[in-house]
Amino acid sequence: MSWMVALTALGLVLPSLASARVWHVLADSTGDAPFLAAAVDSAADDDVIELGPGEFPVEGHSLRFQKSLEFVGAGAEMTTVLGGLGIIDLDGVQSCAVRDLRMMPGLARHDLLLMQQVDEFEAERCIFFGGTDNGWSRPSPSLGRTPDSGVRCAHCSQLGPRVPFP
Repeated sequence: MSWMVALTALGLVLPSLASARVWHVLADSTGDAPFLAAAVDSAADDDVIELGPGEFPVEGHSLRFQKSLEFVGAGAEMTTVLGGLGIIDLDGVQSCAVRDLRMMPGLARHDLLLMQQVDEFEAERCIFFGGTDNGWSRPSPSLGRTPDSGVRCAHCSQLGPRVPFP
């Protein structure tokens, strides 16, 4: 009887021990996913997407997803994400983080990151280029957001229009 209790307890503990998967995306398409959008589509809630050195274009409008993800580059001087009409469009996401990335708007010149109803967004050691002001109330042309979005930027810089980060 005590072994049944032990197995039941173990069954309750094991799922909580599972860690987030790390998706490796390389510029030459040899990683776990051939390109950034494929990694986002394949990732589960709380997964990490690691981008190696190089450039990673976002095709079409932008990356849209409704799961908590973390994007980590090899350094803002080494890993560049090039936007389509934007880079990341978050609506109803609990959390998202970007670290050690350079984010450029590509040809479109729209917001790099558009956040609506996001509980928490973190950017660390990132370089953001430009963006445009399309009427959103926000502290930065690169970070379009609604007032209920929690945004934290640490050790980031912005090139292009000079508006301070929050």
